[in-house]
Amino acid sequence: GAKVAELTASLAAAESAASSASAASEASSFELASKIATLQESLAAAEAAAATKAEELQMTQAAVRETAGQLSERVEALTVELKAAQEQAAVAMELSTKVEELSVSLAAAGG
Repeated sequence: GAKVAELTASLAAAESAASSASAASEASSFELASKIATLQESLAAAEAAAATKAEELQMTQAAVRETAGQLSERVEALTVELKAAQEQAAVAMELSTKVEELSVSLAAAGG
């Protein structure tokens, strides 16, 4: 942004210098035209670079959003797995308790 503004200002200055120098020699007008052309090229290059940067940034943001989406899906899937594992653990604990109760009953009956 700043570079483009600076180049635009330089270009405007060079253009106004060129118009006020119409009375000057052919050589100096050619020199001014050349400087203006150089500044215009620099300005175009700076604008292109800025556009490329903006595009890269958008692509990066899109990639970050996609990754965040994938992570969010993974967290949801793991949460579901965790709940299932907790339910299985609870069932296992219940069975273990019943087995203990049965062993105690059997021991009592056998005794």
